[in-house]
Amino acid sequence: MRKITERQAQILFFIENFIERNSYSPTVREIGEHFKMSPKGAHDHVSALLKKGFITSNSNKPRTIRIMAKKQGVEA
Repeated sequence: MRKITERQAQILFFIENFIERNSYSPTVREIGEHFKMSPKGAHDHVSALLKKGFITSNSNKPRTIRIMAKKQGVEA
């Protein structure tokens, strides 16, 4: 598993907690709002997590982010 940045680790943690609380994943816009960044910035971080194999998502549908790696695999 490739290393992720500190911000990506924070976003991964946010996504995991959001799913635990709500039983569905956040949208990219909700991630951006939480971290006070643009939707483009949030999308870039989500894309990096996808490429590194920490999450999966169906880009054609909202709220389809799924966690693939648990915290022990996260190296910031």
